[in-house]
Amino acid sequence: MSKLTELSTLSVETRRLELAKVLAAGLIRTLLKKVSNATEEDKETRQSPDDGLEDS
Repeated sequence: MSKLTELSTLSVETRRLELAKVLAAGLIRTLLKKVSNATEEDKETRQSPDDGLEDS
C-alpha cells in the first residue's frame, strides 16, 4: 500500500501529524546538507596558502 493510500484511511489529525513528520524530516535533511556543504567550504577557506612563513 502506498503512503498516500495509507494516509487516506487515517483521521484528519493523524494525517496532519504524518505530514508534519515528513515535512520535518525533509527540512532536517536539507539543513544537514547545507551545514555539511558550509563546513566543507569553511575547511577549504581556512587552509592558508603556503607563503613561506614558518611558526617559530
